[in-house]
Amino acid sequence: MQRNKKIRATLQAQKRIRKQLIAQHWKHLPRKVRETRERLAERYVEVRERLQASKGYEALTCICKLDRVVVTARTLSWADFRSIPGYRLLRERHLPKKNGYALAQPIRGTGSVKSIVIEHRRRAGWLAPFRITVIPIDRTGLREEDLRTILELLTDPTFSLLEIAFDFPIWSVIDVDYVRRFGLFGKTWSSAGWNPTHQKYGGTRGSKIVKVYAKWEIDALRVELELRSRFLRRHAIADIFDFGRLAEILVGRHIYFGRMNTDKLVEWLRNFRSAKRQNILEHVANGARSLWETLRYLRQKVGLENTQRLLTPIHEVNRVIDEASLAWAGQWPKTPTRFGAQGS
Repeated sequence: MQRNKKIRATLQAQKRIRKQLIAQHWKHLPRKVRETRERLAERYVEVRERLQASKGYEALTCICKLDRVVVTARTLSWADFRSIPGYRLLRERHLPKKNGYALAQPIRGTGSVKSIVIEHRRRAGWLAPFRITVIPIDRTGLREEDLRTILELLTDPTFSLLEIAFDFPIWSVIDVDYVRRFGLFGKTWSSAGWNPTHQKYGGTRGSKIVKVYAKWEIDALRVELELRSRFLRRHAIADIFDFGRLAEILVGRHIYFGRMNTDKLVEWLRNFRSAKRQNILEHVANGARSLWETLRYLRQKVGLENTQRLLTPIHEVNRVIDEASLAWAGQWPKTPTRFGAQGS
């Protein structure tokens, strides 16, 4: 009885701290936006707590999608964009001086394209004359035929950013905390994890950023890999005919789920003094809320190399990710002969 009271008191204290941190982090936002996000955060926490208590998780599945795409171009024709059935040019707007471009032309899309933003009138000579951001419908992601239609209107298109999204059912075992505890994304470092609805890996100067967040619009927990130009150049992703290789590049190296194998760790520590070995094991147990943090501790503080050998893969999660990525990769053409040579 006394133990249950302590557990309830601890949970209530955690909720209070969580609310304070969320309010502090979002205090710069407009009131309505802040209140909406706070309600969604509270709803998400309540849903996850009920699921954890009942173990009534939905079957684990995964859908891979192409999300936001940013491409640069040397020239384009506004008339060509106006001629796409269903597309509508909206009012042009001025961009702040810190932006590399002076003007942005939004376009309302159709099909799998929600909107397009074309930034032009560059402020720096090293920038491409046009930067085009394509934002897809959340439920479908960006489809090959719609992206192809846009690329065919551009001269010398170059991809500078691709977002690959892995969507899990929001009622499944996968949540933000699960990803924090068992997920690895290559060498991308993890930020401090206090937000129950969002986790970020990587920084502004990295070649890749990973975002994990609840996407209520489609009842999904999204793991989103933002692949930047350096990553794309390194892996020779230059046009849509290269997209099919991303499944092999990403899965297992840049998105992987595993758990620490204590038996392997004990074997690796067999030459350590008993007291130090016990201290390391206790530190690893206490740091089990973040797999990335645990591996960093073993590398930097303990001096162990190739720490991923200490992991046991979570086969069920890795399997659905692999199947989803292969299904997505199969949607993209491998050669231009499928529909004729492309301008890129």
